[in-house]
Amino acid sequence: MYAENQPRGQYLKPPEHLSIEEFTVFQQIVRSNLPDHFNEAHLHLLVRYVDLVLELRRLGEWQSKIIAEQGVEALFYETDTGQKKEHPSWARMQHMSSEMQALASTLKILPDRVKATEARKAAVRRKRLDEMAEENPDTKGLLYNGEATRFDA
Repeated sequence: MYAENQPRGQYLKPPEHLSIEEFTVFQQIVRSNLPDHFNEAHLHLLVRYVDLVLELRRLGEWQSKIIAEQGVEALFYETDTGQKKEHPSWARMQHMSSEMQALASTLKILPDRVKATEARKAAVRRKRLDEMAEENPDTKGLLYNGEATRFDA
């Protein structure tokens, strides 16, 4: 079967209340996965993930600016007892990063998952080519290292 004969999946539509910046991030996340990867049940998780992406960007820019202007020491403060503590925004970034990773795992959008999915697809393609070669001995010469050789006329 050819790919163009297959029914096309649907990408999850973003909610209407998103800002342009939120809409852009939402689309990037949704479109970086296969159609039908997300459904309506994922919508609130995706919106939260988008919020975290944008907030972490802002905090990252803030952190870079502070470090450039005042050095790394500016990310810490000294208490009345003389103890050094992290700036609350630094601690917030760490918490948000953890939440973002948990959401990414729930939404199945971690990079390791993408690599595993691609490996599974490649294995399926190799198996199909092997089956084709067994079914039709004439195609055996077209297979090279488990992949089909393409000839452009």
